[in-house]
Amino acid sequence: KTMKKFILLLFAIPYLTFGAWYNFKNGLAIAKAQNKPLMVYFYQNNCEDCKHMEMFTLSNQNVSNFMDTHFVVSSINLDSSCGKALGRKFGVFGTPTSVFINPKTNNVIFKAFGDMNPNQFLKTLNYVCLNAKKGGLSC
Repeated sequence: KTMKKFILLLFAIPYLTFGAWYNFKNGLAIAKAQNKPLMVYFYQNNCEDCKHMEMFTLSNQNVSNFMDTHFVVSSINLDSSCGKALGRKFGVFGTPTSVFINPKTNNVIFKAFGDMNPNQFLKTLNYVCLNAKKGGLSC
């Protein structure tokens, strides 16, 4: 079973097409400058749902393109000291969790918890964009 996962991961690596992802501080500054919502993706090293979400959803071309166009994306390991502090600040209790933030106010627009398939996540991203636009952001 472990070997199958390893082989699957080996073949998936060339297809991971994440756009530019930033640490929280840089992501927040860029989001503010671009007037876009900040998506903060919280993960943990030993989280199987995170690995699944990254391999099948976040690396999906439609999802990746949408995120690159409409969001500034930051990725944070919840197990790191920075991740623990930000997790407490934004009420993150498990992973994977995506927290969408208005960079002008630092207010949370929406929080999405759990592994989602690409279609579910695209619906979430669209919903967040509608709310971000109401908050004066270009999304």
